[in-house]
Amino acid sequence: MSWVIGVTGGVGCGKSRFLEELSLEIKAYVILADDIGRELQEPGTKQYDEIIEVFGKEVLLENGKFNRGLLGMLVFSDENKLKALNNIIHPAVKDRIEKRIESIIKEDPEALIFVEAALLLEADYDSMCNEVWYIYADTETRFKRLSQGRGMTRESFDRITKMQLSEYEFRLRSNFVIDNSGYIEASVVQARRHLSL
Repeated sequence: MSWVIGVTGGVGCGKSRFLEELSLEIKAYVILADDIGRELQEPGTKQYDEIIEVFGKEVLLENGKFNRGLLGMLVFSDENKLKALNNIIHPAVKDRIEKRIESIIKEDPEALIFVEAALLLEADYDSMCNEVWYIYADTETRFKRLSQGRGMTRESFDRITKMQLSEYEFRLRSNFVIDNSGYIEASVVQARRHLSL
């Protein structure tokens, strides 16, 4: 029997890195909502046109692609703009994830599938999952990762985290919590124990 696990957590918790490491050790399919979201924002898609309609052509680079930095700055400083962008992207992302899950299960009825999304719970992707894992890391570890890896300022970090679910809400709506504050290997061990692998 196939099994679908939703993986979520706040910005800087290390969700993608954790899944990268875990999938080196166990046979699993990984679907990243961010990658699908990026595909849907390519020129020629319905979502691309809708985003331009809402945000204007000022958010485009010379090559016709979106200026992600500018778009990010706009949505994370205005809750209504973030809502508008999410309403354009998330229904289409959810639809594409569902189709990918169906396609994987058709090929491999015993598949273990991970769906990773920061907004897994808010966008109702958890309805496709058999269980939800919350990848936790303490606030300072998260900020350190993002400031070193992406050059994120404290102000940006605080603004983004305020718009995400609280730790309490993540824990309340998850079936399993992985502490990813330390070494990634320790997080993989927690996952393997939970899966009895």
